[in-house]
Amino acid sequence: LCTMITPKVLKARGIPVVHTIQRAGEFIITFPQAYHAGFSHGFNCNEAVNFALADWLPYGRASIERYKDKKRSPVFSHERLVCTIAHRNFRGGAHERITPWVEKEMRWVAATERAHREALMTTAEPAGRVRGYRVADGDNHVRSETEWIGGVAESDLPQCHRCLHYLYLSAVLDMRNPKRISCLEG
Repeated sequence: LCTMITPKVLKARGIPVVHTIQRAGEFIITFPQAYHAGFSHGFNCNEAVNFALADWLPYGRASIERYKDKKRSPVFSHERLVCTIAHRNFRGGAHERITPWVEKEMRWVAATERAHREALMTTAEPAGRVRGYRVADGDNHVRSETEWIGGVAESDLPQCHRCLHYLYLSAVLDMRNPKRISCLEG
């Protein structure tokens, strides 16, 4: 979550604080769950690139769950990321090393989705009013290895009106107010 905290507060609570100055051509890597902040001193041109190794996927899931709990708009859709990675055609080499990480996350995504759907179908009143629907842009075919499944920007995915979670796999539509879309947990 995005929160600014002065280093004095952290130091007063016994939390170690480290600072560095990034110079031209240097990279700074921030590890998962690390608090970090940056400041520009004068005119500059900079770029931030988010990347993750396969063993980061559980941290990404935990991050999305925290955003959901705090009702904050997430930075990305974890389900979409995992489905996109799983959909890619990995051929030998380094990709074989990430398969166990992706498989573990894909199994979690599928099990969670299945459990939420089953819970929804058993608790719906009356049961006949619940209809599943797939959130999609109409053309979910991946045309290249660099294209996201769904073909739409993250910010264009619908969000749950309660927790703001991106609704990539499925959602519940309130027939009395079609603009109110909820996640299956809502």
